[in-house]
Amino acid sequence: MRKAILYISLLFSLAAQASHGSKSGKHKSTGKSSPVSSSHKKQRKAGKSTAKHQTRSSHQPKPITDPSLLVLASPSETRSANTENTGSTGEGQIEPAPTETASALQFKYAIKLDMEVESLPQTVLLEKLDGLYGTRYQMGGLSRKGIDCSGFTSYIYASVYGIEIPRISGDQYLFVKHIPMEDLREGDLVFFRTQPHKFVSHVGVYIGNDRFAHASVKQGVTISSLTGDPYYRDHFVGAGRIESKMNADLRTGGNFQVASSELISNQ
Repeated sequence: MRKAILYISLLFSLAAQASHGSKSGKHKSTGKSSPVSSSHKKQRKAGKSTAKHQTRSSHQPKPITDPSLLVLASPSETRSANTENTGSTGEGQIEPAPTETASALQFKYAIKLDMEVESLPQTVLLEKLDGLYGTRYQMGGLSRKGIDCSGFTSYIYASVYGIEIPRISGDQYLFVKHIPMEDLREGDLVFFRTQPHKFVSHVGVYIGNDRFAHASVKQGVTISSLTGDPYYRDHFVGAGRIESKMNADLRTGGNFQVASSELISNQ
């Protein structure tokens, strides 16, 4: 009996030792991390943060230097690039294109002549033409009440170029240097035979793009097409240039004396 009790006690003792060893092993495997493993985790975390910062830095926007990309630029960047590409004044202002500084008169005649503003005749010529535009035709007339074709060309040459030319269209034809139609330039004279008994009976001033200004019997001072209008195309006899007008100083405003001591009136 005593032996049986000792045997049972030994079994309980062995069972208790086995249970203690199992708990000890479990504690070791699931316990807190050692200082070495904690430091390792911090290093891994710092590495990830650095890599993430570098990735973000590599995607920072760069200044736009390509003009083709200015659509994406800010207004200040666009203004800066435009100044570099188009040129600027000394104060950094962008120089306007000619069309931006054109007057109402220039736009008016750009439409009438079907021309670009930059290609229009001299402004003084346009001003003098506009001042008489629509004036009725009057044989021998030389005022805003009435004017004839040679009176009109005489006035234009006196007031625009400061040059006195003969008063009669036939005499003007003899006065000029004759040139081919294809060589016509602003200010040249164009001549027509509109009366059977005269070789030259009508004259106008060429202003560009196949157009000439003249005093028409039916329309008064107007603009016509040299080749587009069948009447003037069929009655054209020649063109002429007064060389001195190419170097003449353009005059501005006022009344100017013309051939035969006649004066364009403001009335």
